[in-house]
Amino acid sequence: MKIPANIFLSVVGVATVCLVAKPARAGGIDWRFPIGITYANGFQDVGDAIDENPGVDVEYVLPVGISLRPYAELTDIGLGFGVSVGPAMLGVGDYSFYAVPLGVDVRYTFFRKSKVAPYVVVGARYAVAGGDFVGSGDMGFFGGVGVELFRRPRGGVALGLEVGYDSSTIDVQVGNTTREVEPIGWNASVHAVF
Repeated sequence: MKIPANIFLSVVGVATVCLVAKPARAGGIDWRFPIGITYANGFQDVGDAIDENPGVDVEYVLPVGISLRPYAELTDIGLGFGVSVGPAMLGVGDYSFYAVPLGVDVRYTFFRKSKVAPYVVVGARYAVAGGDFVGSGDMGFFGGVGVELFRRPRGGVALGLEVGYDSSTIDVQVGNTTREVEPIGWNASVHAVF
């Protein structure tokens, strides 16, 4: 079942406003704001696909982008709900393009009262993309595992590490055809959790 992009983007927008508008801690809910950098295996695949066009030479695509993934965690059970923006991808030069994945997710944190708290996260993402040779594609599944280190139940800054897979696609124009490319694919993140 394909969900229209405008409905998905509306849900992400409403969820983002709800998450950002709440205080950092409110009765039984911890609001956390991870921000960091993500290495995405698929960034180079986008550059390679664009490179296949006659007369086009993409010299280098930086495979790292900035991610923001705020979430609310129910402190009694460790279940969390969040949104994600990124990792943002930007190609500049003779030809420019961008891709910014937006998503919603559900997570479960183990040992949430410990300073070392592993978690699993699953959700859906849609990459908003545009520019030369690039357009938005299809929504995809996202899944990952990670750990928050130096975690404190009442605030402070923690360090997060995560690996995951994102199957969302963008459309890349190659000659007279359009090819679906996963702009993220396998990824690894390091982030500060506020």
